[in-house]
Amino acid sequence: MRQTGFLAASAAFALTHNFPKLMTVHQLAKRLERGLLEIGVEITVSAETCMVSLVTIAGKRFGRCGSTLNKVFFDPSSIGSNYTEVAERAESLPQPLSLAGSRLVLHIQTAEQAVDDLLDMFRDLAQEKVAAGFVKRAAKAEDRLYKHKDKYLRRK
Repeated sequence: MRQTGFLAASAAFALTHNFPKLMTVHQLAKRLERGLLEIGVEITVSAETCMVSLVTIAGKRFGRCGSTLNKVFFDPSSIGSNYTEVAERAESLPQPLSLAGSRLVLHIQTAEQAVDDLLDMFRDLAQEKVAAGFVKRAAKAEDRLYKHKDKYLRRK
């Protein structure tokens, strides 16, 4: 390779300026995961560093992906919704968020207010579904073990 100084400069900048911010992104992803769980949204892959998705059976985790960084994988059917409805709601927020499916990705540029807005949106949606008569079905262990064969689910 010739003239690779720009690559070295980019790497040096990232290590100096961006790497120290990763812990904050991880904490924000964990806060998002906790907030979604409190609302009743099923997490299909848990945030290991900055990313989330979880299926538990009798307190044991199954189907974890190896190194999850800045993502939260979720299943909106646990609150009576679907990916399309969630994405449309997120797009209609005062500061619109773009969601394509089961993966919520956080970056060093993600503001805490964006997480707060998203959690408020999920909370409102869950309350509306309950008011409309949605009752969360008690999941059986065998239903949950292989429910999510592909963690990357796209809205239709």
